[in-house]
Amino acid sequence: DVFGCYAQYYRKAFSLKEKPIKATAKLSALGFFVAYVNGKKVSNEYFAPGWTNYSKTILYREYDITSLLNKDNAIMLCVGEGWYAGFLSIKGRFRYGKHPLAMFAEITFTFKDGSTQKVVSDDSWKAGLGAIRENDLLGGEIYDSRLCHAQISNPDFDDSKWDKVFYTEDHLDKMKKIDYEPVTPHEELSSTLVSKNGNVYIYDLGQNFAGVVSIKAKGVSGSQIVLRHGEILDDDGNLYTENLRLAKATDTLILKGEIVEYTPTFTYHGFRFVEVTLPDGAEIISLKGVALYNDIKFTGDVTTSHPITNKLIENIKWGMKSNFVDLPTDCPQRNERLGWTGDTQVFVRTANYLANCDKFYKKHLHCIKEDMHDGIIPDIVPFFGVGAVDSTGWRDVGVVLPYYLWTFFGDKENALSCLQIVEDMLARQKQTAVDYTWEKANYNDWLNVDEDANPSVLTGLTNAFCIKLAIDFKAELGVDNSKEIEFFENVKRVFTQKFIDKDERILGDTQTVYALAYLVGFISKEGAKKHLVSAFEKRNNHIHSGFIGIRFILPVLCELGLADLCYDLVTKTTYPSWGYSIVNGATTIWERWDSYTKEKGLQIAGMNSFNHYSLGACGEWFFEYALGIKPTSIGFKSISIRPFVDKSGKMTFVKGHYDSISGKITVGWEKVENGFVCNITKPADMKAQFIFDGVTKIIQDGNVVDEFNPFAVDTCVYFNA
Repeated sequence: DVFGCYAQYYRKAFSLKEKPIKATAKLSALGFFVAYVNGKKVSNEYFAPGWTNYSKTILYREYDITSLLNKDNAIMLCVGEGWYAGFLSIKGRFRYGKHPLAMFAEITFTFKDGSTQKVVSDDSWKAGLGAIRENDLLGGEIYDSRLCHAQISNPDFDDSKWDKVFYTEDHLDKMKKIDYEPVTPHEELSSTLVSKNGNVYIYDLGQNFAGVVSIKAKGVSGSQIVLRHGEILDDDGNLYTENLRLAKATDTLILKGEIVEYTPTFTYHGFRFVEVTLPDGAEIISLKGVALYNDIKFTGDVTTSHPITNKLIENIKWGMKSNFVDLPTDCPQRNERLGWTGDTQVFVRTANYLANCDKFYKKHLHCIKEDMHDGIIPDIVPFFGVGAVDSTGWRDVGVVLPYYLWTFFGDKENALSCLQIVEDMLARQKQTAVDYTWEKANYNDWLNVDEDANPSVLTGLTNAFCIKLAIDFKAELGVDNSKEIEFFENVKRVFTQKFIDKDERILGDTQTVYALAYLVGFISKEGAKKHLVSAFEKRNNHIHSGFIGIRFILPVLCELGLADLCYDLVTKTTYPSWGYSIVNGATTIWERWDSYTKEKGLQIAGMNSFNHYSLGACGEWFFEYALGIKPTSIGFKSISIRPFVDKSGKMTFVKGHYDSISGKITVGWEKVENGFVCNITKPADMKAQFIFDGVTKIIQDGNVVDEFNPFAVDTCVYFNA
């Protein structure tokens, strides 16, 4: 059975000599926990304390509970299976441990006279059961509203028949606090009834997302409302769940004869539609969706004149939100929801423009460091025995993630702490090379459209890209990079000899390999342009790259003077394209270009997510090329502004902003009668290099000038492009 077991409730009553001026609760559990004091929830956080390799690190969270306290008090921790004991992917339950699910508490009270008092998790606590009867992250939750939940934390709750707890000091040495934004509730999505068949109702939330349904209902005591979740409806209008694989994604509310409000605690689902089966006599008073994701601050947005690209940008954001649930996951709906490192590394730049992901990714870097050994990075982090390791494009996270956190957020201490990851990973590359060549690429350019690259070519290029980043990383940190430079030159020498002909044609001849080869400097600008144009012409100017190449294609096309092709690609609605999914109803990014096609229908159910963000890694292009914002120093202390405007006329304007750690940058260009005009604002102490062709007029800080002032706050440029 996909469902887990009952949640475990732990309770402690205590008295204080007076109301404290400060009370801090340090809480943790093996599994998920939710805490209540005197009937009130301590935090709106979900899935605390977070997923790690529990054999090495157990996180704890800290909360200020001062306002919740009286003279007589009680605290309750409800502990669910979570990632610790619940179902994980295809491996089933108990990947890290089994029941009983342990909890930890240390509450420190400080009084106005300076004295302190503590309540800690010891053998004086009581344990019992409550309203959450079954819980599993993938399976769902059964909640019996006839039983107590928050009330267990009331001081007068009768726990005389509850069990004594077993106290152990195991695991205390693994406890650690990592400062990152918790998973919390965000958007509330209204529902629309789309069908009714007897007692079965189907509601549309209007958006594919990760979260839960919050329901208010009433009915006969003991009767059950069953909620099943899915991303799409089948051709007959029924809820389609085959692509969820073993994820049951079902929540059950047991009624108690009066109005009940219920929002699941220890599960979440990836869905747009919910099927509700009502018992006779039951009534739904309200039903809404609640989006759950890490409480990160969103920092960037782009709007264009074209509805397809606007929807694409919105879908990228929703894909990101849906897969930022404590860790960067691949998908939120099926029995997976894992930290695939390939997905992480291709999307990190897009994510960093859309939001301040510094703390979020640092937490994930901690997990990568713990799971990495001998330079080998698992394809899934946290690693629990599922997935390959050391794969082309997936291990790249060991360089890509630290480097782009450094360039965006400028934390030198963190960057230096990551150098060992970088060095160990490159050492592993050297170790596995035969004459600076590699033969295997586990997933190739994953989910490309009929464009598998030669494995040695793809691996050589991705390795070269990582080595090149490492060279820059070390140079910027003032660390010797001579070994990396030598390594890179040897890879380049052998690659050029083996895989590139005199006409600069690369073995395999795919869009991805030409883009990568140009980025790492293995072919000339002329050669890259010639063969990349040819590669697109062979595909009727459609993108055929997969997960590895997707983030590189649009930027390289712009660098090669092919911006018009970029605007064609982001506005296309024929298959394969981002727009194809949009005109077929997508509200997030699909896992595959062909998750659904009109000719073939739905892809194979075993791997067909309608909410992935990987192919949304094109998002960085909108900021760096459509808007033209690029950092020229660490942390955006200085920038360049070089918008690649749409001369083909598909878009008449693009505008947007990025709130960097050095200040907000706003750029907007539009087509005017005699060319284009671009308006830019930025902080006065942020140095900017303005790169425009055919400038006809410059206005800075209200004055017409002949030359750009790099420190101007407001700039308006008229140009012909």
